Amino acid sequence: NGNAVSAPLASWSYTLALACGPNTITASATDAAGNTTASAARTVTRLCFGVQYLQPLDQSTSTAVTNVGKYGRAIPVKVILSLLGGGAVDQAGLQANGLTLQMGVNPASCSSGTTTDDVEAYADAGQSSAGSNLFRWDTTGGQWIYNLDTKAPPGMAMAINSCYRLDVYVSDGTNKIKVSTSAYALFKPVK
Repeated sequence: NGNAVSAPLASWSYTLALACGPNTITASATDAAGNTTASAARTVTRLCFGVQYLQPLDQSTSTAVTNVGKYGRAIPVKVILSLLGGGAVDQAGLQANGLTLQMGVNPASCSSGTTTDDVEAYADAGQSSAGSNLFRWDTTGGQWIYNLDTKAPPGMAMAINSCYRLDVYVSDGTNKIKVSTSAYALFKPVK
């Protein structure tokens, strides 16, 4: 990608930032006398995703919205995952790349200046995500669904009147990457 590397050893590595989409990486070797070998090129594709939260939760972007719902209920978190510059990604699209979609729940501040919205629908508690943090693909709705158990979400138990940030992650089983730093949902359990 246009970066020169001095490599006095037979084996070396170089880390470079990849743009979303296809990236062509070309390597050639030049010795001290200026002799250059034939170049070798490889194309590596970086997948970049976007996320959109659907009702009953309102998405926060530049304007934060605190979704308020009953503690002890399962809240359906519905999202559409899309490739940046492309269309929606379904279960087959993720599995073809060895990826899964995961929910992350982290404490957040309850800002007094945010808009508040009551969560209109609850899931049957028996429909929770069975202690995992994996989304399931809804073939009829064309969306991903995670039933957030407000008593025991992934990684922590929620406290009444505390706020939590819900983020979507893509994982390859080893690494977990947040899909978007600017699109997320805020949730506050109440009595």
